[in-house]
Amino acid sequence: MPMERSVSSRALALLAVAGLLGSTQARAADPIRIGVIAEAQSVVGASIPQAVQLAADEINAQGGVDGRQIQVVTYDDKSSASDAVRAFQRAVSEDKVNLVIASYISEVVLALMPWAARLKTPMITPGAASNEISAAVHKDYARNKYTFHGYLTSAALAQSICDSTKDMLIDLMKVKTAAIMSEDAAWTRPLDVGYEKCLP
Repeated sequence: MPMERSVSSRALALLAVAGLLGSTQARAADPIRIGVIAEAQSVVGASIPQAVQLAADEINAQGGVDGRQIQVVTYDDKSSASDAVRAFQRAVSEDKVNLVIASYISEVVLALMPWAARLKTPMITPGAASNEISAAVHKDYARNKYTFHGYLTSAALAQSICDSTKDMLIDLMKVKTAAIMSEDAAWTRPLDVGYEKCLP
């Protein structure tokens, strides 16, 4: 049952995005093409195109969007920003996708943002957490309005973890010190800052 609810939620979100594209000048018979750029070799990355395909299948089974079927085109970026940029360029220029769903890796999404702006193609990240993604949209909306951050920022993640564990660690367990160990990545730096503020 939870899986069905989860798929339906994804389908509704994809339907909402596809609905925005459905109002374009395209013919009713033309499919809505969604490019998915992800890390096929990782469990999380491989789940992105699978989830998009599940949602597209559910929407297509209900008649599509205004009679238009959703077609998913996938690309493996091999966890590489440069491969992701090449995939994005190909998706838009050659494969004529209407929008791109891209990566859970912040560095990849940050590399794609200028291309979404340049090619005026909506891009949604379902998992990248770097604060820099939302900050760039906020600072220069006119340029970065094509990027949609579909996940919590690193600062929000750090705050939620601190809110849920600080009382237990400090008040109940009387922890006096904490060690923060994380990878050096765009999404972890703000996490570390948040942890340093709330942990002893």
